Amino acid sequence: MRGSLRSLYHAMLRSVIAALCIIMDTYMSELNSRDISRAIFKGDIESLEKFRDLGLDFTSVSEKEKWTYLHKATQTVSLPIQIDSINFLIM
Repeated sequence: MRGSLRSLYHAMLRSVIAALCIIMDTYMSELNSRDISRAIFKGDIESLEKFRDLGLDFTSVSEKEKWTYLHKATQTVSLPIQIDSINFLIM
């Protein structure tokens, strides 16, 4: 009986871990890209650090444009480029 309880426990644990991974992936994909862009374009390093601490990979390439956040940071028309953001994204 103990062996079957242990197997059941491990199966449940694997299910919980899988569910948490799905939740985390969903959360990360739902990080508001507008908030990320706003932080980059304002030079809001504190917010960028929080996004990084939440697991955002600033080196990831967007599916649509095939750009990184560094590319996006340099593609502003109406706002001056924030050197602090550029430095953060390079580091």
